[in-house]
Amino acid sequence: MSVALSGFAVASAEPVEDAQYIVDATLSDEYLGAMMGAMADLMAMSIAGEMAKSGVSLSDDASETIVSLMLPPMIEGMKVGLRDGLVDVYVDAVSPESLAAYRAFLETEAGGELMAALPEITTVSAQVGERVGNELGMIAATQMIQSIQSGAFPPGTSQATRDELTAVFGP
Repeated sequence: MSVALSGFAVASAEPVEDAQYIVDATLSDEYLGAMMGAMADLMAMSIAGEMAKSGVSLSDDASETIVSLMLPPMIEGMKVGLRDGLVDVYVDAVSPESLAAYRAFLETEAGGELMAALPEITTVSAQVGERVGNELGMIAATQMIQSIQSGAFPPGTSQATRDELTAVFGP
């Protein structure tokens, strides 16, 4: 059977096979490394925080080294752990014709170029997101403090919570 979508004439495989191909093509080690690398700082802070609960203080270098040691098995585990679930999502959410067309695109030179650029796109997106998030976080924190100081709490906020937050952020 042949399906024509967006200028592609594609010999359709079973939708599950197309979905498996798509997931395997898009979940490269490089892409997962970029994705996990974007979360490395949060992981290091989380590890240091958890260790501090036990009375252990780690330097930034030690936390970062722990993350570096953890990333390779995490990347491999993510690849294996995500595959079946993502295949199911593609099969459930995307028509067989669109899966076939997407696969056909990924098999083209342009598709290969896009997949090769995906790790860099992911890394830069995370950097931009972090910068924008920091800027918005400062704005949101200022507004949050103003709300607490003016007594504008979300509906249902208990008096104990209001008192606690007012004691920390109040005038």
